[in-house]
Amino acid sequence: MTQRRRNRHRKRRVGRRAFLIGLGGSVSAALTYYLLRSIPAGNNAEPVPSPQTAPNPALPSGEWRAVWVSYLEFAEMDFSSESAFRADAAALMDNCLSLGLNTVIAQVRPFGDALYRSSLFPWSHLCTGVQGQDPGFDPLDVLLLCSEPILPMTLVRSYPIGVMTMEDGGMGDEKIIAIPYGDPTYMSYTDVSELPKHIFEELMHFFSVYKQLERGKQTEVKDIGGPLAAVAVMEKAMENYRKKFGTAEA
Repeated sequence: MTQRRRNRHRKRRVGRRAFLIGLGGSVSAALTYYLLRSIPAGNNAEPVPSPQTAPNPALPSGEWRAVWVSYLEFAEMDFSSESAFRADAAALMDNCLSLGLNTVIAQVRPFGDALYRSSLFPWSHLCTGVQGQDPGFDPLDVLLLCSEPILPMTLVRSYPIGVMTMEDGGMGDEKIIAIPYGDPTYMSYTDVSELPKHIFEELMHFFSVYKQLERGKQTEVKDIGGPLAAVAVMEKAMENYRKKFGTAEA
């Protein structure tokens, strides 16, 4: 009797498994039938149009022939000066062009650091040999006070009304304050001291705190000079440019 009961239980278990498998197959068949019935047949189906995106002029048209430039290539470059780095980078680009390539993908964050000035990551040690050390490629900044938005890389004819002398990370830094010619709101000002008090205080406050989110970065506004002081700083920057590159364009 015990053996028969065990055999019955075994048959029941197999029967449940077969039932579940059969039920699953029936459900799958029913779903497939429903989906096939819900799809329009023949030419009645209208394809959903894909969104059209405007072409990016910065990307190559047609076939992409790309090369990956890793940090190993940058490690062979000369970071002793901006002119030396530019020369090595230009040679690399010329080599890529001679090989028929039209796209360069560069590894600019090799070790959790950056080969560019970043508010989130330290300078790469490939630049100076020490991670976090600024290589010194810092052009003179010009702050434009204007009533219209200006797109990046736009050339604007302007005149200086002052200079802000700062200390950025323990190093001296100047920022020219200028106004575009013909600006309807600001063109009446010729000296930074003429600016409304609120605008002046906004400038001072912004450049005092704008790097607080960067680890270990502190800035301090040391002095504010007028237009003559600004011209002197600009002439010094142009002279430094001439020493490095041989010529300077006004």
